[in-house]
Amino acid sequence: MSLEIRPSPSAAASNAIPVESKSAIVLQPEDISPDKVIEQTIIARQKSLWDQFFLYMDLEEMLKRDPARSRKFNSVSADERADMLRAFRADLMLQRIDYDIVAIPSKFYIETTTYSQTEGTVKVLEWFKNDKFQERKRYTYYVRQRDGIWQIYDYTVDNLGTE
Repeated sequence: MSLEIRPSPSAAASNAIPVESKSAIVLQPEDISPDKVIEQTIIARQKSLWDQFFLYMDLEEMLKRDPARSRKFNSVSADERADMLRAFRADLMLQRIDYDIVAIPSKFYIETTTYSQTEGTVKVLEWFKNDKFQERKRYTYYVRQRDGIWQIYDYTVDNLGTE
């Protein structure tokens, strides 16, 4: 008789633990305001610091934004869900899907932040350089607080034209 024991899905069982590249410190989300969460996320993307970029993102909710992916995610086993989340993260990093969230703005300005104890929105003007013009877009990031940490779970984008 054989017995197979699997570790619980925790940070220790994870393939990669997010660490800061220069100091090798394990990254932990901090109890900061929603606008600071968005600011740090955008700056991390500008610097291609992927672990910091994903630090305040609820990847499961982001994956479920697409109804087809959500149906599949809800119908598979826990192991398959973990695989889907890893694949989703990899696809975001390779800019294969949801390009708007991983696009790199040349500059940004936080317009407004509104939040209650558990939900909030942060509106940000972002500029994207092209060869001969700049695109201007308004991103609305939706955040939710869990265990004292604000996380991005959704976003919308309004195109405001070019400059």
